Amino acid sequence: AAGLVLTRMDHPTFGAIACATVFSYFTITYVVTRWRTTFWRSMVEAEQVVKGKAVESLLNFETVKLFAAESHELSQYSGLIGDWKGKQLKTELSLAVLNFLQQLVITAGLGATMSLSAWNVLAGSMSVGDFVMVNAYLLQVCTPLTWLGSMYRMVEDAVVDSEKMMKLLAVVPEVTDAPKASAIQVQRGEVRFEGVSFSYDGVQDVLEDVSFTVPQGETLAIVGESGGGKSTIARLLFRLYDVRKGRVLIDGVDVRDVTQSSVREAIGVVPQETVLWNEDVRYNIQYGSMRDGVPVGEEDAIISSSQAAQLHTKVLGFTDGYETKVGEKGL
Repeated sequence: AAGLVLTRMDHPTFGAIACATVFSYFTITYVVTRWRTTFWRSMVEAEQVVKGKAVESLLNFETVKLFAAESHELSQYSGLIGDWKGKQLKTELSLAVLNFLQQLVITAGLGATMSLSAWNVLAGSMSVGDFVMVNAYLLQVCTPLTWLGSMYRMVEDAVVDSEKMMKLLAVVPEVTDAPKASAIQVQRGEVRFEGVSFSYDGVQDVLEDVSFTVPQGETLAIVGESGGGKSTIARLLFRLYDVRKGRVLIDGVDVRDVTQSSVREAIGVVPQETVLWNEDVRYNIQYGSMRDGVPVGEEDAIISSSQAAQLHTKVLGFTDGYETKVGEKGL
């Protein structure tokens, strides 16, 4: 706007300098920011690796100690830190290049304006007031340019930081509820697999034409080697995946015809790998009774569940009882 004002006030040269300064500033900001984004992305990825290694080592601290692998873990972590610091240095240098070029453009614009206006004052074609006005207008142009350049760089950096999250949000779920799916109403609790085949990768079947029935009140033990599909059967029952062929039925109802949440709420499970939330004992027990995504276990149900698991007496021995904070592996 200042450039247009100068152009209309019989100062077309100064208007051209102002417009050229703005154009050059934005061009350099865009080009160099896009260039330095590669360094920023590389640094962010290295930082994620460092954090992942730190979390992994801390969560498995017992294994590290049992195998006397502290020096090995420290060496690996130090190497990752060194790689991250090297990439961070490149990122900071690229930012310095960007800032230098931005300031160079602004300085060149101001210098050209002041030199030309001073020459015109000496030549008598401009007054001192015009000299002050021209430079004031250009300063009004340059000041917001600095803020706009910084904001653009920050937005680009934020986009890189959120790339993985955006890719995750863009993933289309493979398992979805059917239109107008209703909640399952379990009466007997009979489970039946009919000619079920399933593959994780779409190439090699983990299960092939599996059929069995577990009547109400009966128990079925599935025994087999690792990777034989035992856990897969449980995942298909909970509909964490959909079968490639066949049907999984509860009380004669295909689990694909009802809502996922109602199926999972109707089944009790003891996972192969138990997890403790960083909450109190009551919350961890109550977590097994979800309704509409909210733990709803009543106090009597919590106590009876604890007694069934032979935990009640031990929990009462804790300082805070059922309000005692617990966590995974003592963390």
